Amino acid sequence: MRVLGAIFVMLSASLALACDDVRVRGSGDLVSKDYEFEDFTKVELTNTFRADIRHSDAFSVSIEVDDNILELVEVTQDGDTLRLQLESGTGVTSATLQATITMPEIVSLDMSGAS
Repeated sequence: MRVLGAIFVMLSASLALACDDVRVRGSGDLVSKDYEFEDFTKVELTNTFRADIRHSDAFSVSIEVDDNILELVEVTQDGDTLRLQLESGTGVTSATLQATITMPEIVSLDMSGAS
């Protein structure tokens, strides 16, 4: 019985570590970064990203985040989908995650995974 208890504790600890988010508190010092993406018609925002999406003939993507969080931000394009998220397993508190996006047409907007 003790062996089963020890295995359960070890398994629980392993799962907790695997699911445990790294929490980062925003510094309050904001920085901006521009990205070069085009030909996307879908936008996916995860975590607590806020976005200002506007119609334009040109594509543009920029973010404004706390300086200590910038390296944790992932902005990618997969086919016609633009994705903005934090590295997997990362959570933030008291942080700014703001995106400004311009695009000619939006077909889909997915916002999920608030942390």
